[in-house]
Amino acid sequence: MTEVLTDIGGQRASLDRVSGAHDDNKLINKGLISDVEDLDYSDAILKMNTEMAALQATQMSYTKIQSLSLFKMM
Repeated sequence: MTEVLTDIGGQRASLDRVSGAHDDNKLINKGLISDVEDLDYSDAILKMNTEMAALQATQMSYTKIQSLSLFKMM
């Protein structure tokens, strides 16, 4: 009888851990869904366009600097 109760207790503890992990995942998923649903698309597009312009300017600067050499300067 004691072995059965011990086995049941172990299974119960295992179920509690899995249930807790499941609850944590549900909470994280709700947060992620909320972030997506509450997204301000116009603000996100503006921010993306600004970052794209900065990236393009950086790439252009890099190409110009890369093509420079001391022999071209003389």
